[in-house]
Amino acid sequence: MSRSLTDAKVPPAKLARAIERLRHRLYRINQRLVPAPAALIELIFGAWVAQAIQAAAKLGIADALSEGPLPLADLARRVGAEPDYLGRLMRALISRGIFRQHRNGRYDLTPLAESLRSDAPESMVGAALFYGSKQHREHWTLLAEAIRTGKPCVPALRGKDSGGTSTTTPNTRTSSTTP
Repeated sequence: MSRSLTDAKVPPAKLARAIERLRHRLYRINQRLVPAPAALIELIFGAWVAQAIQAAAKLGIADALSEGPLPLADLARRVGAEPDYLGRLMRALISRGIFRQHRNGRYDLTPLAESLRSDAPESMVGAALFYGSKQHREHWTLLAEAIRTGKPCVPALRGKDSGGTSTTTPNTRTSSTTP
């Protein structure tokens, strides 16, 4: 039986804040223990991780594995992908803990991958598809320009502000939350 978000037990706010502080401190310790370039490259790699997650969501890999582990060839057939390239994607996602591979070579879900199932109570498929989309990435590539000029990039790209209001019609909105 699956739980919905409303059924989940929410920890007390004080405990949630304490856990968040601990996570932050552990993250900072990790950054201090590795050379600065290594810590920075890990942050830079966040972009490819988001793209890999988006590709997994778009291909429906978690849905294909929902009935159990599969060898690469079977998984590739189910999601309509080229096996060699799918294997590369899976290795990348395994390195981030999103999927796993058993000793017998079969690929399987992890708790993170369960969230990429389209039928999961708290499915993250929509978020993965949106944040990994070309349109969303394009906004962030113009962040430096938005900061330099003090103007949001969305109207220049789309002819609309981030709320979908045309920039050619009267608008009561004064700012945009997207760079």
